[in-house]
Amino acid sequence: MSEDLKKTKEAIRKKGAKWKADDTSMSELTPEERGKRLGLLPSEDELEESKKKGLRKDNE
Repeated sequence: MSEDLKKTKEAIRKKGAKWKADDTSMSELTPEERGKRLGLLPSEDELEESKKKGLRKDNE
């Protein structure tokens, strides 16, 4: 079990949440491999344009 998963499980336990964290095929990937699966990373200009079009809130 990864250190991140241990921390997540502990945080869930402390909050009394009814959610279960576990390892997945995604969690077994390297950070670089996970990054490739995240999709598009918009530029600041694209983010600003999406705000103007009402597709994004200011606090996101």
